[in-house]
Amino acid sequence: NRLDEISPKIDALQKQYGADAFQFLWSSDIHSVPGSAPNDTSNIGNICRYMMDKHNIPFLALSGDIMSQGSHSKVEYVWNEYDKLNAMLSPIRNDEFLATKGNHDGAWGSPVDGVYYLNNIGTKELFNAFYRRQTLDRNRVFGKDGTYFYVDCPNVRFYMLNTHTDGDSSENSDGSAVYNPMKHFVLGNEQLNWIANSLLTVQEGQKVIFMGHTPIKACVDNSIFTGIVTSYKD
Repeated sequence: NRLDEISPKIDALQKQYGADAFQFLWSSDIHSVPGSAPNDTSNIGNICRYMMDKHNIPFLALSGDIMSQGSHSKVEYVWNEYDKLNAMLSPIRNDEFLATKGNHDGAWGSPVDGVYYLNNIGTKELFNAFYRRQTLDRNRVFGKDGTYFYVDCPNVRFYMLNTHTDGDSSENSDGSAVYNPMKHFVLGNEQLNWIANSLLTVQEGQKVIFMGHTPIKACVDNSIFTGIVTSYKD
């Protein structure tokens, strides 16, 4: 019944903006627990597949907080959840799948309201568990650690940014990250340099879209990002 409500709205938007408009489905903060009531999200992949096929939409963009929490007491619970997420989203092909991390999509090793986020799951392990299949699309251009990238489409460059890096990897005296990705929102110098250099290859007439989990204006280094984009526009 909900699909019957949504489809006419998509039809109306496509008619309003025309067949050549850049289109994508967008979902954020699923906090998914596939197969578990009351937050069962098992059908999200099938629902997106149906809408993408019916309305000829090329991408599903997931802008973070895909996991239910990321603060499980046992590491096997995290891997089990990612296995379920992969199965849930399997109807979406690699070249249609655009995903970036949220502050709950990981394990940061610092207490948040008394809950310790696991510190034995690093960026590489999470990348291999869930995000790696995006690299099978040779049209993507990735940054160094694979957590941010862009894809060029007709007349549009679509950036998926990581707003939860650990900044410059600096640490406090106790060894914890100065910029804890759970509590701080940081693009980081490495990603900012990559953005600045990659913008130099945007083609004449190509529009640019940036997407991340946290609004960039809330990031610690948002003024640097704004300066880069303003310089590019000017």
